[in-house]
Amino acid sequence: MNQWIVFGSCFFFILTAFSGCSSFRQDYAYHKSAMEESSKSFALKDNAPGVAPAIPKIIAPAEAPPSKPVEDTSKRMVHYNGYLKLSVFHGEETIEKASKICEETKGYVESRSDSSIVLRIPVARFHDVFAQIALLGDVLDRSITAHDVTDSFFSVDLHLKSMKATRERFLILLEKAKNEEEKLKILQEIRRLTESIDQLEQQLKTLASLAAYSRLSLVTQVKQARVGMTPESESISAFRWIYRLSPFRRDLALSGGFVKMIVPQGMVALEKQKHWIAESPDGTTFWASKKPNHPKGDTNFWMEAIKSRLAPEFRSCEVTEAGSFKILQFSDQDPAYKYWVGISVKDDTIKIIEVYFRSIDQENRYKASVLASIERGEQ
Repeated sequence: MNQWIVFGSCFFFILTAFSGCSSFRQDYAYHKSAMEESSKSFALKDNAPGVAPAIPKIIAPAEAPPSKPVEDTSKRMVHYNGYLKLSVFHGEETIEKASKICEETKGYVESRSDSSIVLRIPVARFHDVFAQIALLGDVLDRSITAHDVTDSFFSVDLHLKSMKATRERFLILLEKAKNEEEKLKILQEIRRLTESIDQLEQQLKTLASLAAYSRLSLVTQVKQARVGMTPESESISAFRWIYRLSPFRRDLALSGGFVKMIVPQGMVALEKQKHWIAESPDGTTFWASKKPNHPKGDTNFWMEAIKSRLAPEFRSCEVTEAGSFKILQFSDQDPAYKYWVGISVKDDTIKIIEVYFRSIDQENRYKASVLASIERGEQ
């Protein structure tokens, strides 16, 4: 009788241990399968080398899936980008006055030189500051564009919460793992999630910063020192849009047709539906648009038309190619920035890409990923 009791107890212990191990493997296999499926449906098929991976829709833990954030539509997150070109008697004095106006509103100077300055202004005071600075000289050119980053912010935030919840679940599975092989597989998934989470957190910070502080670029020009042609002196009215090409303004792109590009590595898309524009945390900006091919010409025709009109305003101009685009790479010395204008013509449409690198270091940092995006062309 005692032998049967001992035998039964041993059998029950073995069965319980086997069930627990099986339950762990099933739990791990479910979440690993979910991760693999989500990976297949995103970055592996959509991204070029050097191009930011698409945000995977990770399947959240079954126990507590993160709910979609409630969007407060009464408080939209809008980033304003302003541009002023002033004719003044004393450039440095005007720059200093503009800096003080900005600082009085709790804003800050993003960059400056003897003849230009880029200001970051609290969004609630942007229009007031823009009006004040416009009074510092004769306005030669001005523009204000607005980008609603609310949808992009909530989209990134949702994916971030989902990834964090999934990582927490894998951490729990790691504690249950019984052998080294299982632990290594789980650690690989945790490491991959952590890298994606770091990228999303940086994107969220960039979007939050853009929504909190608008940008105003001021360029001064000493009176009677203008060079190059102007829209007023252009005899061919169909070419006047060329003078709206500028590293400091976006209104040409916002008035043009929608062109969607791949977001370069290290940048985040501000808008994804009406207008395409992407920006890095340190201010490199990449935007695209299209317009009618009128008067009708090929890519070389429009490249020459743009070069002959804009090149006199810059220190140098080089030409390169990427995919179907030919690109004019303008550079200036004060401040030392780079501005790219790319053209691709097909039938009745001109596709235009513009890239603004605020410094040579920024161009070196993002050049490869931006060119990879241009190489892929419109999505």
